[in-house]
Amino acid sequence: MLLSVLLAELAAGAVPVSDCVGPDPDVMRVVHDSRSVEPGDLFCCITGAHHDGHDHVEQAVGAGAVAVLAEHPVVSNAPVVVAESVRQTMPLLAAAVVGDPSHDLRVVGVTGTNGKTSVAHMLAGVLDSLGRRSEVIGTLSGIRTTPEAPEFQRCLAAWSREGIECVVAEVSSHALAQHRVDGTRFFGVAFTNLGRDHLDYHLTMEEYAAAKDRLFSPTFTDKAVIVVDDEAGRLQADRATAAGIEVMEVSTDSANASVERQRVEVSWRGGRLKVPVGGRFTVANVLVVAELALLLGTEESAVAAALATVQPVPGRFEAVEVAGGLDVVVDYAHTPGALAGLLESCRQTGPRRTILVFGCG
Repeated sequence: MLLSVLLAELAAGAVPVSDCVGPDPDVMRVVHDSRSVEPGDLFCCITGAHHDGHDHVEQAVGAGAVAVLAEHPVVSNAPVVVAESVRQTMPLLAAAVVGDPSHDLRVVGVTGTNGKTSVAHMLAGVLDSLGRRSEVIGTLSGIRTTPEAPEFQRCLAAWSREGIECVVAEVSSHALAQHRVDGTRFFGVAFTNLGRDHLDYHLTMEEYAAAKDRLFSPTFTDKAVIVVDDEAGRLQADRATAAGIEVMEVSTDSANASVERQRVEVSWRGGRLKVPVGGRFTVANVLVVAELALLLGTEESAVAAALATVQPVPGRFEAVEVAGGLDVVVDYAHTPGALAGLLESCRQTGPRRTILVFGCG
């Protein structure tokens, strides 16, 4: 896509960038890492905690970059476009250069402190069992829970070409704060919960909550499924509704749940959902998955049948067979809320001693 066409799309969306003086190159990709530049790329100068992309323009152009996006003028043999924020402009360019693939897919975004991975993989499992081809972007599929915008958009574009119908994406608070999913249109989004986590980055719980809140905006979607079991969920639902989002509220209070070591049953829309996955936290996750599946056009009876065969997510209340009469469970829990939920679920197996082994990365 010609650089002038990309800039015209930004201008149409009221995104301020400088005019590009000089050649009008054909941009093949948008990249942010000078080490991965290939001929035809537009190199975006991101300022990070330890490195500044503006210091690597010469390297990027030498590797074949045909244009540069920067936050101030830089010396370059390639055309330079100056934007107020490269972080906020790069995702829009990344989406545009691959044809805005989220408009051709049904993309579902899942955010929350705990439960994102379980919800994403269970929903994909439900869709796959019903013959609806789906993919997942998240903790188990890459280095980051949510990739940087260029990688995110290229994944969507590739799957669109392959005939994938639905993509379920875990959307982290880091990704929202850093605008990684900007330029994406979500068919629907979900909120699981908000607990203490990532305060090394967000500094306060208020900043952390504000990052999550970005996803529940008409800019991204018009439909949401939100767990309202606590104050954070209640506030999120109220804010989303006020913003014009159609909200389906989910609560475990009326789920009449039965929880066993490797099985959960919950009441849902006049029937019972039976899932071969253990853990008290699975109750809310299953209800979110069921509502998202409905949102994607699945019949209630088909949702129930598919959930009855869904496979446990690796590392999420995963039972391990051992000798000696021990019940061993592996779980990725690493926040206070997740650890409390894990221990509560383990103790529901009966009055037995519970040993917790944990560590940190």
